Amino acid sequence: MKIYGETTFDICYLLIAIITGIIIYAKSKNKLGKMMGASTLILGIGDSFHLLPRMLDYFVDADFTAAIRKMSIIRNIPFVIMGLMIIALYFNKRKEDAVFKNIWLYVLLSFLFYIPVVVGASSIKMLGMLMLPKTVCYILMILVFKRKIKEGIV
Repeated sequence: MKIYGETTFDICYLLIAIITGIIIYAKSKNKLGKMMGASTLILGIGDSFHLLPRMLDYFVDADFTAAIRKMSIIRNIPFVIMGLMIIALYFNKRKEDAVFKNIWLYVLLSFLFYIPVVVGASSIKMLGMLMLPKTVCYILMILVFKRKIKEGIV
C-alpha cells in the first residue's frame, strides 16, 4: 500500500510542478515571471530524475536507481551551490516584495531536508522520508510563484 501512496504523491507533484512551470512561463509578462516559470519547471524536471527511477523500481523487476545512488553526493554539489546562490538572492530581496519574503526560507528548508537524504539514506532508509517535507517546501514556492502570476504583475 505504501508504494501506491508514495507513487501517487510523486506523480501528482511532478505533474503539478511541470504543468504549473509551463503555465507560469507562458503567462509571464517580464523577465522575473519567466525566471519563476523556468525555476518551477526545473524543480519538476530535476525531481523527475530521481522520482521516476524510484517509482519504476516499485513496479519493474530491475534496479533503476543503482547508477543514480553511486553518484548521489557528487551530482548534488552543483545543485547545492546553485541552491546557496538562490537562498542568498531571495534573502537579499525579501524586503522588496512581501510575496517573496519566505522563498529563501523554503529553499533553505528544502536543502536542510534533502542533504541528509543524499548523505545517509543508503545506510538509514528512514531518512528518505525527509523528501516529503522537502517537496512541501517546493510546493510552497510554486504556490507563491503562481500567486504572483495571478496578480498579473509578472
